[in-house]
Amino acid sequence: YIIMPQSQQHTLNLCLVGFGSVNRALIRLIAREEAWLRQEHGLEVRVSAIIARHGAWAAGGTGGGYLPPVATLAQLAGLVAAGDARLDADSLRAAAAALQIDATRVTATTAPPTAAAVAMISKALATAPAAETAAPPMIACLAEAVDGDYAAGEPATSYLRAALSVGARAVSANKGPVVHARASLLALAVERGRRYLHESAVMDGVPIFSAWAGGFRPGGARLLRLRGAPHPPTT
Repeated sequence: YIIMPQSQQHTLNLCLVGFGSVNRALIRLIAREEAWLRQEHGLEVRVSAIIARHGAWAAGGTGGGYLPPVATLAQLAGLVAAGDARLDADSLRAAAAALQIDATRVTATTAPPTAAAVAMISKALATAPAAETAAPPMIACLAEAVDGDYAAGEPATSYLRAALSVGARAVSANKGPVVHARASLLALAVERGRRYLHESAVMDGVPIFSAWAGGFRPGGARLLRLRGAPHPPTT
């Protein structure tokens, strides 16, 4: 995650790839904590694109560089989870009406193939959206949580590489890229001065990789080994 000094205000430009339970929960959490993120960490969270298998929403038309506010997208997450909305082009008007938003603020695509999704990611994260150039400095980040192809680590690896290549951060819950491309993705992140984070691919909520890289160094000591304690048997 990204913590900024309270005195600094930044726009966090978020691109969601995958809109299943993980990223739907993420957008609900961001909406719930929106005021706290702004007040305590100086982050104004906006979403520039949501890409899923059945369809994708990207900022476009008269809406400028971002999709509707996160509170509205949290409502969209609920509709998608209930089967009452989809992200494909044919469903855009109905979804927009249900959310009471202007459909012209959204460009919807039906079942984008990998190449189209990569292009959308690059466009969404590469530069500060044109309509918001007077806004605070932007931090671009990809949140990737798609179904994994563990034989090749795709398409998640291509999505992560696209984000890092244009100078965005990349956060992933996918095991495929860790297995097949972790070294090259980390190298690309270092080259671009960004981070590729993948804690959730192994054990949610426990920052093993970040800690190993330098989190557990009290007094300069280096962590050499981790050993877990067995859970006491239930009676």
